[in-house]
Amino acid sequence: MFEVDLVVYVNALFILMISSISSYIFIVHKLRNDNYPGFSLRYYNLYFIVGVIGWVGLWIKDSGLIKVDLASSVIAYLLVSSFLLLAVLEVSCKKWNDKVIAIIHGVGIILSLFLDDDFERLVYISLYTLLVYPVIAFLSFKLAHENNNIGNGIIGAAATLVVFLAPVQLYGILILGDFNFVYAVALVSNSTGFILVSIGFLASMLIAEHNQLTQLTFTDPLTGLFNRRGLDHAVALLLSSAKRNKNSVSAITMDLDFFKSINDTYGHDGGDFVLKEFSRELLHQARSSDACSRLGGEEFVIILPATKKANAMQVAERIRRSVEEKELNYGGKAIKITCSFGVSTLSTEIDMDYLLKQADKALYQAKADGRNRVCSSEY
Repeated sequence: MFEVDLVVYVNALFILMISSISSYIFIVHKLRNDNYPGFSLRYYNLYFIVGVIGWVGLWIKDSGLIKVDLASSVIAYLLVSSFLLLAVLEVSCKKWNDKVIAIIHGVGIILSLFLDDDFERLVYISLYTLLVYPVIAFLSFKLAHENNNIGNGIIGAAATLVVFLAPVQLYGILILGDFNFVYAVALVSNSTGFILVSIGFLASMLIAEHNQLTQLTFTDPLTGLFNRRGLDHAVALLLSSAKRNKNSVSAITMDLDFFKSINDTYGHDGGDFVLKEFSRELLHQARSSDACSRLGGEEFVIILPATKKANAMQVAERIRRSVEEKELNYGGKAIKITCSFGVSTLSTEIDMDYLLKQADKALYQAKADGRNRVCSSEY
């Protein structure tokens, strides 16, 4: 039977870790040169750089070429952990102080220099892990949930794995007194953790970019509402549900009254301000299931699933009153606006183009009747 010395596997592990982490350094460097949006890459860059240095030092120690203890590895572990914590904090927290974290870890590194042997150093690392990595795991899972980004979840899983193996290390040190067992667990913990964090990092970057591109494709950059393409995408889902459940679908089209005079009086910046404030009010009045869209200029539409005409009329009237009563403050000047509304509803054989055309007819009627009112189609 063919046998391979365990040393070969260990060396293969070190080569794998050093080469793979080094590749991530080049990836981060390229992303930084491209001014990649979303979140700062500086801490991930430091995480991978110090990680490579730490693994090279550990390989040298393991090979026996230079007789060293684990002191340098402890320092590297504290540094990479602090950079990972800072990277996660930078994305998840609006207010945080990197100087405080740097000082705490600086003190931790100084204290580690006073440890007498490798057993004490492994205990020190295990206790540190139980304090810091649950925070990294919690923040990463929170980010994954809030941003719908599985990459952050993978980083959280990596931190969780490291936390679960820390008590195993303590058991091996304090109960078994088996250095080889503890060292093996530490290698498994750190190598797997590094690989998962690296995968999570890339996944989170790719998903963040995808989400950003999707948002640019489907939303109006000024108001944050759906553009026409985004509306079509949302409507396809709404219609599928409406046909399946045999529900009515209503549309409310609206047009800001005399918007040209607002642009003429306050300039295009003032007009943009009014559009954004109107859109904010629209989102406030609409339900979470409704699809709000800016079709262009001062024209807007809301698609209301499972809504009959009477209810849609009530929604439109509520928005009309809210807009009429609101006083906008732009550059110290008060701006009053009104809006005209057209409502249409279909209950069977829902055709979105036809629904919007009927709502537009009602909107034209509202404008012809004097504006600042709600009219409905006859269908």
